[in-house]
Amino acid sequence: MEKVIEISRTLSFTQGQSILEFCYLLAAILFVFGLKMLSHPKTARRGNLWAASGMILAMFATILLHK
Repeated sequence: MEKVIEISRTLSFTQGQSILEFCYLLAAILFVFGLKMLSHPKTARRGNLWAASGMILAMFATILLHK
């Protein structure tokens, strides 16, 4: 247990890193819901837009926020 506490003290998260991880999480959720919507013809266009917006969010977040 002491090793876990010692390791957790050495970890540091910056605000930019937290924003990047949140953007990745949001992009993954958008992508998964977009793929789910592709399974039906009535929602396929909207699903394609959701999945594409998730991937664009991930790309821009990586370009702008990655160290």
